[in-house]
Amino acid sequence: MTFYELCDAGGLSFIRKTVQDKNRSAVLHSEAWSPAQARVVWIRILAGLAR
Repeated sequence: MTFYELCDAGGLSFIRKTVQDKNRSAVLHSEAWSPAQARVVWIRILAGLAR
């Protein structure tokens, strides 16, 4: 299973991606962006347009 989270901390935003299988999980983080920039990427993820 793969899921994404939009996170805000200290006035910046980033996207966290978690990939889980039966035995383990891996967590990756994007770079930190302004909240407005992160929301553009977030919308692209939700729309299936991000790579």
